[in-house]
Amino acid sequence: MKRKTQRGNPPAISTTRTRIAFMIVTGLVAGAASAVLLRYLMAVAYAQLMRTNTGPSDWAIAPVIATILALVLFPYRGVKRLPRLPAAAIALIAAIATGFVVRASQPPVAARHVTVLLALCAFAVAIVLKAMWATITFRPPTQREVAAGIGEAVIGIVFSAIGSAVGGAATSSSGDTLTTGGGSFGGGGSSGSW
Repeated sequence: MKRKTQRGNPPAISTTRTRIAFMIVTGLVAGAASAVLLRYLMAVAYAQLMRTNTGPSDWAIAPVIATILALVLFPYRGVKRLPRLPAAAIALIAAIATGFVVRASQPPVAARHVTVLLALCAFAVAIVLKAMWATITFRPPTQREVAAGIGEAVIGIVFSAIGSAVGGAATSSSGDTLTTGGGSFGGGGSSGSW
């Protein structure tokens, strides 16, 4: 019963000052990177798409994709275990920065629809929270895990080498058969069987 309880518990997180500071820096970097990415997408890729596509609902491409990615990236189990004040502050900073970037660089056709802005802000918040969660839950692997990883890599290399050797032998044998047949055919042609 005790083992089942331990297995059901989520992994322990480190809440030391150093780890929290590193989490904050990672969140800020992830927020800045997402803002730069969205600025590029709005000003270049999305603007070009809006120039070439003139359908009445083409503006919805960006919010649909951003919503799907936000739902996939959001750390549902981990967000409750993050330090609330730093996580909320960095998520708010990322949302505000993304809002300014999107409003300044989005095509005019998208500026009329607030869902584009909201979906992209949600996407940036999901990226920030995911990065902070991954940072604060990261732990160095144990020696046993490193050894197991090396063993799996070695086994994979051995099997891939065996597979390539067997495949190479089969290819060379089939090539010899075709070459032999071609030689006899060529000989027949030179002897006047054409």
